[in-house]
Amino acid sequence: MRINLEQALWIPEYARTKLVIQEAHHINKKGEFVLTSDRTRSQQHNFDDCITKLYDAIVKAAEVPKGPNKEKLLRIERLKKAEDQRRKEAKQFRSQNKANRRFSFDN
Repeated sequence: MRINLEQALWIPEYARTKLVIQEAHHINKKGEFVLTSDRTRSQQHNFDDCITKLYDAIVKAAEVPKGPNKEKLLRIERLKKAEDQRRKEAKQFRSQNKANRRFSFDN
């Protein structure tokens, strides 16, 4: 089964673009989305299987990822603050260690 994605205006543009990226191994030089199936001996059942594969690929390409929820955002913020605190403490420790190496000529 071959579908010319440039002429398939019934698929949203963003989904077609994502479909070309996700299913690049199924796109030929003419820009056609090529699906095959030899699951059964019946041509009609194989065609139905190709329709199912096409539907699944389009649904996957048209899927919009969810953003992080409030809990995850709060956790990320806490981790960033903790990392900054550890970084500052390590920097202060290194600074103090180097300061202790200095020789004083006052005595």
